[in-house]
Amino acid sequence: NSMTLDQHLKEAQDCRQELRNKGIDDVHRKWLARLVATRRLIVVPTANALGYYRNKREEGNIDPNRDFPYDLEDPSLCMQTIAGRTLNEIYREHMFQLALTFHAGMEVVGYEWGAPSWLNHLAPDDTAQSEIGAAYSRYGGGWSKSRPYEYGTMNDLVYYVRGGMEGW
Repeated sequence: NSMTLDQHLKEAQDCRQELRNKGIDDVHRKWLARLVATRRLIVVPTANALGYYRNKREEGNIDPNRDFPYDLEDPSLCMQTIAGRTLNEIYREHMFQLALTFHAGMEVVGYEWGAPSWLNHLAPDDTAQSEIGAAYSRYGGGWSKSRPYEYGTMNDLVYYVRGGMEGW
């Protein structure tokens, strides 16, 4: 970088002022910097890239959203899609404490469970997931013409499936 030290300092001062203008004081700026510096963010822009490219949800005759080895009647019938295998490799490589997925079509924050074997059962960490879901809902606040996101279990808010990624 060809910037001088003075230019770097000026840029840092401008950045801090912009954060203050947005209501982020130095205490929260330092907290945010620590948060970003001590976490690893893995972003998969489009898990089903092939489906996106083809404008078709299925890969062959298989729905990638049902291609995970969770609550399947025949567990050998999973990880058959590029999308499923890609996500599997990412999960094999990293021990996630928290994962988010975004799906088109709904404005909800859904969490476990989302499988028929777990109807009327709460996940062991349901309290934590509910608190996180509530925080996401408050923070996100919905879109300009909608209310804040609903939050709750996939079984209650969306629908339950066999082979879904969220339960897996």
